[in-house]
Amino acid sequence: MTNEDSACWETDVVAGVIWFRIDSWTALVTRKSDGWHCLVHSGERAGGFIGTSIQSQRGFQKREEAQQAAEAILVEQGALSAHAAAEFLRQRLPRRRGKE
Repeated sequence: MTNEDSACWETDVVAGVIWFRIDSWTALVTRKSDGWHCLVHSGERAGGFIGTSIQSQRGFQKREEAQQAAEAILVEQGALSAHAAAEFLRQRLPRRRGKE
């Protein structure tokens, strides 16, 4: 099982944050007065140095849009495969009922 296989979005109800962690990457999604915000952070230690990367986007109308933006950043940075991001998106889509 890879880290991607066990990765999932989790919710901290007390803090009001939805978060996702894979390897050294963390994505946070939260609601603010001007909409949903996402922040993606990575901190890696190599050769005695700490490298940090932070990207954020804001103003999404829906939580799912902010989550998708965070996943796109993770894919762009190579922390998450496009296949895994597509699976997360599929899981968020409403389930269709059989044709009646």
